Amino acid sequence: MEGLYKPSTVQDLLRRHGIRPRRALGQNFLVDGNILARITGAAALAPEDLVVEVGPGIGTLTRELCRKAGRVLAIERDLRMQPVLAETLADCPNLDLRFADAMKFDFTGAVAGHAGRVKFVSNLPYNIATPLLLDLLYGIREIGLYVVMVQKELADRFTALPGCKDYGAATLKMLYRCRVERVISVPRTVFLPPPQVDSAVLRLVPQVAPPVDVPDERFLLQLIETAFAQRRKTLLNALGAGMEAMYSREDIGQALASAGIDPGRRAETLGLEEFAALARALYMGTGGGVKEE
Repeated sequence: MEGLYKPSTVQDLLRRHGIRPRRALGQNFLVDGNILARITGAAALAPEDLVVEVGPGIGTLTRELCRKAGRVLAIERDLRMQPVLAETLADCPNLDLRFADAMKFDFTGAVAGHAGRVKFVSNLPYNIATPLLLDLLYGIREIGLYVVMVQKELADRFTALPGCKDYGAATLKMLYRCRVERVISVPRTVFLPPPQVDSAVLRLVPQVAPPVDVPDERFLLQLIETAFAQRRKTLLNALGAGMEAMYSREDIGQALASAGIDPGRRAETLGLEEFAALARALYMGTGGGVKEE
């Protein structure tokens, strides 16, 4: 079925199947062939690739993925889309379509044993983009590339620099696990129905090795979360309140001094290297390990 990105085709398809897009599921369907081409181009698909897609919707992107990759695993939550996808993807023999909640799906089992490259290419539902991407980046090492469309607010957050209002824990978690590149900005006008926000396509390239040296990854992530939980407070006060069951204010003050960080600074001013230095100072200065509460 060709022309799935034409507004008239999409409208007719939804009408015939009696489907009204649900905002809660992020159902805004792409109706621009140029954006579609930029997404698949950024993924550099090849016959040996297994592509994982979350939220295929009516199958617009899915068809293009099936044309260029060896195998496509698409995960759709909305059971109403079964007859739609049966129609639009009927001629895609390399498609493995699953109806499931992506936040509960066994991605590890689904990609296990694939001999080629595994890539994640999706127009992600806005409400699950951040937790899903972080879960996959930290839990599924087999995925070697991500090309995702997310709302502009999230794209700004993932690519923010220290000191910016968008800079936060999610930014640093992304930086620790992957290199983030902005491919293209996407206006809301290229969707049907148009969402209330603009979007952007990002290319995430997982790091072979972490960009900073820390004795315990879990501890670094916990430190970042705690520092940003009360981002308006100084580091000494935020960490003193958030980690009081593990460290005294004196411990934290000494660690900050050892890492060369002014205790009066706020979390949003620290880069990943500085957080890593602070994590090393705290971890090693207290005998190593995370103290149990």
